Amino acid sequence: MFQRSWGHRQPTIHDTGRGGQSKSELTCIILPPPLPNGLGAVMQIRTPATPGESREAAALIKPKNFWLKFFLGNWYASAIAVLIIGADVNLLLHGKTPKWGPSLGLLAVCAFLFLFSWYRWRSKVSSLLEKATARVESLSLETDGVRVKLKSGTATFVPWSSYSKWSEGKSVFLLAGNDGSVIIPADDSNRNEIRGMLSSQIR
Repeated sequence: MFQRSWGHRQPTIHDTGRGGQSKSELTCIILPPPLPNGLGAVMQIRTPATPGESREAAALIKPKNFWLKFFLGNWYASAIAVLIIGADVNLLLHGKTPKWGPSLGLLAVCAFLFLFSWYRWRSKVSSLLEKATARVESLSLETDGVRVKLKSGTATFVPWSSYSKWSEGKSVFLLAGNDGSVIIPADDSNRNEIRGMLSSQIR
């Protein structure tokens, strides 16, 4: 017959035979459960992110109430656009025809101001991201978090619980949380694996 004596990590099975005398000993190793999609313990990510990937990540980074803050920050263009649209709608409600030429011209100016402001904001964020990612020597996704090593030799580790959400673009994933954002470059060879790990770890 068999008797089991369980250690901390390695259960041992003793075959005592019919007479109770030990005949053989078998050691079994407990393996950890498999990760989602068959991932290993560590997934090494290509670094640093390219300038194009940094620009795409900048478009994904939007703080809470971004558009409200954006239009309030461009209040002059927002006010002009609201006044023009409101005046033209009022004329139409009273059976009058607005002067479309001046109205469209002023709205085009407002649109230009909005686009210019958006371009400046995106360029600023892209520049900051490029400088930050240029310092990264290695980036790895692990079972319990994200590990980053800088070219200066400094290493940081952020657990998955610190991230509140993630976004997916055409060439990057973006993690956001209390400890900042992380750009994860991706391609067709590892996109599904990265998506599977993020989906299982950040909910």
